[in-house]
Amino acid sequence: MEVVDRPVEVLRTVVEERVVRVADQSAPRSAREWLYLLDKLDWALQTNRMNHDDLDLIEPKLPRLYSALQARRTRLGPRT
Repeated sequence: MEVVDRPVEVLRTVVEERVVRVADQSAPRSAREWLYLLDKLDWALQTNRMNHDDLDLIEPKLPRLYSALQARRTRLGPRT
């Protein structure tokens, strides 16, 4: 007598690839989000979370940031 084995069930893994668009979260979009980041930076500085290398990267950007803030205020003109 001859016995034949036949699979009853075959499992196959199917991989489906999709392209999904998500909003870019790399830059804050509102003043509230910017304030959150500035608060986190303040916290990191106040709690000694940054070393000399970190400060060396941040410090040169501060005058440029302040200049940009002042220029924006000037372009907006006085409050009405």
